Amino acid sequence: FLLNANRLKASFSGSSRQAQRIQQWLGVLLGEMESGKIEITQPQLPDLGNHGRREGLSFMADVAYCTSCFPAPHVSDPRSAPLQALAHLLSFDYLWEEVRVKGGAYGGICNYDPGKGTLALMSYRDPNIERTLDVYARVEQFIRRNHWSQQEIERAVIGCTKHEERPLRPAWATATA
Repeated sequence: FLLNANRLKASFSGSSRQAQRIQQWLGVLLGEMESGKIEITQPQLPDLGNHGRREGLSFMADVAYCTSCFPAPHVSDPRSAPLQALAHLLSFDYLWEEVRVKGGAYGGICNYDPGKGTLALMSYRDPNIERTLDVYARVEQFIRRNHWSQQEIERAVIGCTKHEERPLRPAWATATA
């Protein structure tokens, strides 16, 4: 099924010399593969009948996903970049401590989406929804009384840009293309 030359799609990023070597290798590979017509068939599910046991476990869980979302400056606004750093600081400072450590949630993050112009405070697998909403209500108060050091701010900036400004290796450039 998979070894049909008509199913093969190839993409390459690299030098001309490497491209020639890949073309030669692909030529040999394609020559060894069948190239017949590809037939699309629906998979047949096996008849399970009454053979074996089917078991499942269902239970109530005292955890949930919790969010508060606010309008925020668009990416074209000069406040966008500092807000991105602030979201990073909140995720690894206030929300980490209050929602995850003290509140017991599996995760708590602040996500700023400059394209959509939204700021979201989120938790997941959170056993203390009411407490988390109170934490969200105190975010502005926390920001106003907290003073991050220059080093903390620089780390936040690096943390934000590492996802946006990373080099593209050939395999990733090919996948992206």
